[in-house]
Amino acid sequence: MKHLLLLLIATALLATGCSKDGGSAKNCEGNKTISVTFQNTSNNPYAVAYTGGSLFTMSGNSTVTKHDVAANGASISWTQQSGYVLYPTTGSRSINDIPCSAFSVNLP
Repeated sequence: MKHLLLLLIATALLATGCSKDGGSAKNCEGNKTISVTFQNTSNNPYAVAYTGGSLFTMSGNSTVTKHDVAANGASISWTQQSGYVLYPTTGSRSINDIPCSAFSVNLP
């Protein structure tokens, strides 16, 4: 009887301690987002903005990945923050991609 009780308790603990990921849809499918890897190949920092996200600054020679970028119709722009003589280097790009895919943007 004790063994049966211990077996039931162990089974209950195992059943409640496990979670199942495979049956649910990915967040990126429901949110229609993609992952974008920003790579700053310059020594200078850049301010980066994208549709649906907040403005962030990338230091020189760095890489940042954002997972909440809209898959269709997202606009990405960047502006050099320092190290320029007269005018900062700027750029922009639009994205139309399949949800849950990966995209790469090289700055400048």
